[in-house]
This record gives sequence, structure tokens and C-alpha cells, in this order.
Amino acid sequence: MVEIWSDINNKLRRDKSGDVRKEVNLDCIACAIENILLTRRGERVMRPEFGSLLEKYLFEPLSESTAHLIALEILDSLKKQENRIDVKKVEVAVDESIGGYRVMVEAVVRELGVPLIWNRVIIV
Repeated sequence: MVEIWSDINNKLRRDKSGDVRKEVNLDCIACAIENILLTRRGERVMRPEFGSLLEKYLFEPLSESTAHLIALEILDSLKKQENRIDVKKVEVAVDESIGGYRVMVEAVVRELGVPLIWNRVIIV
């Protein structure tokens, strides 16, 4: 596999040699999506516009309308900050059993023309 993009693992997981695992290509982009969405805008000192405003939904009711607002924030944040992908769809579904939302982002990696699907649970 040709390495186009690389980054360290977000959770600092180790590889077999004990080094921090390196994520490449699609896994690297998935890590970048997570970094963008889970970083509060203004949190990065030299990059105050980096991140999202998802924390403003932290104590909002668990509802379809809040899910819609979260989806709009995710779409806006990714379109502005992750130029390696074209976001095709963002789905945010209420999951009362976990007290949060199930998030799915469908995108196409521009340079490779391949689909990327990112799924996470966000508990608010």
C-alpha cells in the first residue's frame, strides 16, 4: 500500500514494537475527522478556528431537533476543515438506551475516489 497521508493514532495506541501506532491513508483521515469534531473550537492555541462547536449541545435535550443541529455542525466543521473529503451525508440518530447519539458520516476521499464511512457514538 502506498502511503499518501499519515498521522499518529489519536488514542496513542502502541504497535508491536512499542512505538505509537501510525495511521495511514483512510485511517489517517478518520483520525482527522475525530480530531476536528472532538476538539472545542478555540482550544488549539495557534489554531483558534480548528475544531467544532459540538460542546454547545452537551446539556441540550436528547431529541431529533438537537440531532439535526448536531448534524449541521458536523457537516459545517468538516466542510471547512477537512479538504481531503467530500461529505455526502451526515446522519445523527438519537439512542436513548445510551443517552446519546449515533453519528455516521459518509464521504468520498477526493484524491482516491473511494468512500469513507465514519461511525461513532456521542454521549451528551
